[in-house]
Amino acid sequence: MQKRFIFAVIIFSGAASLVYEIIWIRLLLLVFGSTTHSVVSVLSAYMAGLAIGSYIFGKLADKNKKLLRLYGILETVIGIAALSTLPAIPIAQTIYGSIYHLFPSPELLFISKFILTCLILLPGTIAMGGTLPVLITYFSKTREAGSTTGRLYALNTLGAVTGTLLTGFVFIEL
Repeated sequence: MQKRFIFAVIIFSGAASLVYEIIWIRLLLLVFGSTTHSVVSVLSAYMAGLAIGSYIFGKLADKNKKLLRLYGILETVIGIAALSTLPAIPIAQTIYGSIYHLFPSPELLFISKFILTCLILLPGTIAMGGTLPVLITYFSKTREAGSTTGRLYALNTLGAVTGTLLTGFVFIEL
């Protein structure tokens, strides 16, 4: 029963992560403009956060005995970070607007886009990157560790695809 619940949660987690990513891209492109550099900044910060979180929490999970609690904390941090982007994006817009008018250098603008994007996205994406390693470590002590790991990854990916489709074809229209 607990295993099925965790599988359901990982599907929703994957879906929410991609919903957040698409929303963040759309909102930040309104701030930075729809340029290649803007998209690269957002996707790089998002993927960097996932990688950093996977590395950090992969190591922490090996030392932690209360892995489901850690997973719950990570999901809570993701939710708080997602909500905090709502006030953070207008602040970033103000800062970026000041930089844009004072120092219109393309290099400085690109660097400022990336730094502002990292400040907004890294807390949530680092937590996102930690969720799967924590659950994999949790299930690694069972006899079906290999198949469970594959199932976790597949379900998380299924959730991500579902989140992408729902956001692209349903939520944006609403």
